[in-house]
Amino acid sequence: MLLYIDGLADPDHVQHLSRMIQSLRIDAIYDINTLVQYIHPSPFSAIPQILTSMRPDLIASKLVDGKVIGVLDGSPHVFSTPTSFFEFFSSPDDHYQTWMVSFP
Repeated sequence: MLLYIDGLADPDHVQHLSRMIQSLRIDAIYDINTLVQYIHPSPFSAIPQILTSMRPDLIASKLVDGKVIGVLDGSPHVFSTPTSFFEFFSSPDDHYQTWMVSFP
């Protein structure tokens, strides 16, 4: 299932992602990380372009930021796309702590 907020997420990205998932010709996918390997736009890139997480607060913030979220029944992980390089260097805990604790 793809989740996004209409008006915030790029509709072209939603359609492209939906087409990519529907075009997969595999028997079963049991985990979101396996699905990400199939839909990753640049499989040979050193920088990941799809973020996976188990944190509901992080994923909720990604929805509000206009990202597209992928959820798979039975998998504890979800994915968020598109991402930027800098998203992999921030922690959701940074938003819950004072700046002196979260930004040393």
